[in-house]
Amino acid sequence: MTSSSDYKLSSLAEYPELTPGEVSRKFLKFLVSLDSADDLSVAAVSQGLGLPLKRTISDGYAFRIVLPESGWSYGVDYLELARMTKKTLSLDFANKTAGQDATPVCEVGLNDFVSELKRAGYSGGPEYGEIGQLENYSFRKGKVDVLIREWGVPLSRDGAATRACVESVSVHSAE
Repeated sequence: MTSSSDYKLSSLAEYPELTPGEVSRKFLKFLVSLDSADDLSVAAVSQGLGLPLKRTISDGYAFRIVLPESGWSYGVDYLELARMTKKTLSLDFANKTAGQDATPVCEVGLNDFVSELKRAGYSGGPEYGEIGQLENYSFRKGKVDVLIREWGVPLSRDGAATRACVESVSVHSAE
């Protein structure tokens, strides 16, 4: 499902079925199904995710959607270069304005990713910095490493609790 056309940003109107939640579920399902780093090929990624990956100028593949009127975008990148020994697949959510409410891209949250990865046999968990701050979540199964970065949805005006959302998930073939 890779395309010979060059990479460009897409809109939700072009792919209405590929909502942030649906892309997250596809990505998580692919992670759960990974048996080895050999499964991190562009063909396997493209087939497993069912996304129209397009070649980028950096010789990788990508697919990205911009949500209208929210500033949010989300997408998948795959990079495997001859000079690199690692293959990298990533899912990320971004907003051009810092501090925006992540609810539009948080249908599948951090806890969903963590529990499904553990259920699929990944080991690991949160990693903390020198002063005890959460840096990321790191998981491994065989020779597949998964790194998850989170952000919380800002508190609502009524002071409701934040929900842990995913900022990015990167998958690497381990050495």
